[in-house]
Amino acid sequence: MAEWKGEAICGVDGGQLTELYLRKGKTLDPEILEENCIGIGMDVSSLVFYHCDLGPGNILVEPDNNRGIGIIDWETAGYVPREWVRTKFHLSSGMDFPDVEDVHKSDWRRLVSRKLAAMGFKEVIDGWLAFPST
Repeated sequence: MAEWKGEAICGVDGGQLTELYLRKGKTLDPEILEENCIGIGMDVSSLVFYHCDLGPGNILVEPDNNRGIGIIDWETAGYVPREWVRTKFHLSSGMDFPDVEDVHKSDWRRLVSRKLAAMGFKEVIDGWLAFPST
């Protein structure tokens, strides 16, 4: 998915990207999101298509053979800076396994983050943590 390129930080329809983790104040307008991403430390010169909520609860799996058969809940999909893809896996508990004991709850986030790092995706978690969201 990260091969599709966008012109603005926005939803797949060109409207607002409903990614609340990038919000500062009440607006989700593309121009404000771009300023926020720059403030966090992301390179906004190249944007990639991303689901923005790719937790294990949104991946449908065929139980008989453990093969993925679909991805649901595309309402938060859109174009974001490449760094946001890996950063989101660091900070969002929505990427955890639902209904799993605490010791294994974040295994999905950890494994995906490692794979993204091996693929050259950087993260800006420190910038996001320092980012004032109000």
